[in-house]
Amino acid sequence: MNDIILTASNLKKTFPIHGGIFYRKIARVNALNGVSFSLKRGRTLGVVGESGCGKSTLGKTLLRLYEPDSGGAVFEGRDVFSLKPDALLKLRQDMQMIFQDPYASLNPRMTVGSIIGEPLNIHRIGTREDRKKKVEAILAIVGMRKEALSRYPHEFSGGQRQRIGIARALALRPKLIIADEPVSALDVSIQSQIINLMIELQREFGITYIFIAHNLAVVEYVSDEVAVMYLGHIVEIAEKRALFNRPSHPYTLSLLSAIPVPEPDLKNSRERIILKGDVPSPIHPPSGCPFHPRCFKATEECRHAMPVLDDVAGDGALHKVACFNR
Repeated sequence: MNDIILTASNLKKTFPIHGGIFYRKIARVNALNGVSFSLKRGRTLGVVGESGCGKSTLGKTLLRLYEPDSGGAVFEGRDVFSLKPDALLKLRQDMQMIFQDPYASLNPRMTVGSIIGEPLNIHRIGTREDRKKKVEAILAIVGMRKEALSRYPHEFSGGQRQRIGIARALALRPKLIIADEPVSALDVSIQSQIINLMIELQREFGITYIFIAHNLAVVEYVSDEVAVMYLGHIVEIAEKRALFNRPSHPYTLSLLSAIPVPEPDLKNSRERIILKGDVPSPIHPPSGCPFHPRCFKATEECRHAMPVLDDVAGDGALHKVACFNR
């Protein structure tokens, strides 16, 4: 059996910007610029980077909530972007999403029972009684009581609403779940509960995750592999331990240097790297390496040529970096 569940190849996605009296297209935002990676079954890929780097666009493109400009994705041997509507609907059973805002992603006019049961109704799974029993079982799995089924989203806390969102994603027993910053809108005290719940579900059901986040500590805790994105590019991707212990890209080094060190004796063990300037506009990205205007290792080559993801592990392990001066 093939261990690779998902492969993305050179994904590119832009969004038009309209303006003027006649609302014509005046520019394009470059959201994804040739993203490629493979993900093994039952593992978690953490995706990190600053706001606007393309993390959420990547997740939504893989699910075909956005159509890519070019590139491809293969999920269990199926070409995601060539599927007709009927085949795409069937694929939805295996690929689901957990959204960032647990309130905005839930229909306020639907009860919890209807929200969780909606995927089962759409895919016509089982009888009405079967679906009711399955919804009750899923609600119990995410740690909520049966009484919640008749209540509405506004009656719950943020953490409870995210549990409902997880239950909805889990209803069809998907093989892949893309979690788009699933804990960033929650209180810190609740975040660990949701993260541990997701890890338990992965162990029980063998789910594969793409976990999108800003918080590097969270990513380190949940991930098996980590991809660092900058301005629509993956600049470094590696096994978690390798990336946190031996980061190679200057951008990764700067991100890791910003993590607070809790031990006072170690406060001077990691040099803080302050990046100059702001993230360039994705409307007019810089030539060459997208990170070179802020990079402390940039050379003339970086200003004119685009580095490719090269293997730096040398031992067969996953560790690729797009940098001329690693």
